[in-house]
Amino acid sequence: MIFLFNNGPGRFGNHIYNLFYISALSKKYKQNFWISNSNYLLNYFDFNKANQNNYSLFKCLKIINQKTITKPLSDNFNYFFKPPVLGNNLFDFIDIEIGFRIKSNFNSSRLNKQKNNVAIHFRGTDFSEWDKNSILNSKYYIDSLTDIIKKNKDSYFILYTDDLSLKSFNDVKKFLENNMFDFSLGRLTDHFMFDFAEISECNSIISSPSTFCIWASLLGQKNKVIYHSKKWIDYRIRNNDTFWISLKSKGHKIYDEFIVI
Repeated sequence: MIFLFNNGPGRFGNHIYNLFYISALSKKYKQNFWISNSNYLLNYFDFNKANQNNYSLFKCLKIINQKTITKPLSDNFNYFFKPPVLGNNLFDFIDIEIGFRIKSNFNSSRLNKQKNNVAIHFRGTDFSEWDKNSILNSKYYIDSLTDIIKKNKDSYFILYTDDLSLKSFNDVKKFLENNMFDFSLGRLTDHFMFDFAEISECNSIISSPSTFCIWASLLGQKNKVIYHSKKWIDYRIRNNDTFWISLKSKGHKIYDEFIVI
């Protein structure tokens, strides 16, 4: 049995890794898992309940953390999952089907099924404190948009941001307005899960380095075209960031089409 009591540090996007790893470990080693009833993620995701059967408390306890995540699990032990366990080991388990999905009450009715729905994600605010390079420039977004428009002029664009003052957001908005493209904004005053679920169902996503957007890319609709910034990926590779090193070489395994621009 794998136990998840709390989500550890970080925000929503980081916490989703907890669900991914315990569900992947559950499938790989045929272990059941248990999530505390107080865990807020239970409000947003449905799980394969077949993996949450009865368990035995009369077993020794071992800890699963970032250092031990790739070690095999045994039926002789119970396991305590201790966050944070982030994206460094994502590709060790990515071939295993994700064992959770977004709850249907967050489904969007705004997407036009007759068009190529394009999510454009911007992240500002706290990213400027974390790493200023993570706030992607306008050129990346507009180059990605230009590539999408060349391939499919019948597209509908939705802009998602946590920072309305962000230069790249306003430049893209002006670009779409000047070229008279059909677009709208994310649900800035509604619950964030509506934006998350909507992004996950888009056909194409121009992504930021935010785990919020990366997980929306991995969940929902299967056949997506995902854009990432070459400048950002190269920067993270120079800093030996395992996640981005793996994503650059193996992104084609998780996205229907993976474009670095």
